[in-house]
Amino acid sequence: MHGLRPHVLGIDDGPFDNVTGIQLDGNGRGNTRGEIALGDESDMFSVTASVTGRMTIRTRNTTGDLDTMLTIYDSRGSEVAFNDDYRGFDSRVRLDVVAGETYFIEVSSYGNSTGDYGLNIRTRAASYASFAAATDSVFSHRDDW
Repeated sequence: MHGLRPHVLGIDDGPFDNVTGIQLDGNGRGNTRGEIALGDESDMFSVTASVTGRMTIRTRNTTGDLDTMLTIYDSRGSEVAFNDDYRGFDSRVRLDVVAGETYFIEVSSYGNSTGDYGLNIRTRAASYASFAAATDSVFSHRDDW
């Protein structure tokens, strides 16, 4: 673990200028692949929750020595989750999401590590009625270890 980096990015700031959308299926699942070719690069993705529930976002190193870090932002650009080194050099975050809300996913590398990665998203639909009342705010969970 390399520590927390809490911060807020404006939607008009640089990282949000070049965003790739990830389409989720009706069950809240989706995936894509990416590459960090230079140690100071990051990839930005957007995803709109298709169901209300708990979203799990994971990276998996597929080549090279890539040590990924995941930072998740809400639609206002506020950081809602961060993880580095969930298992080895892979990262994972879990957060509660509301259907129809957009989230931004930043995949970056620690240090000068580079390589290819897979990005997987899975959402488990909320099974309790009280969650539906929470649509005015999103509750987040920092998965820091």
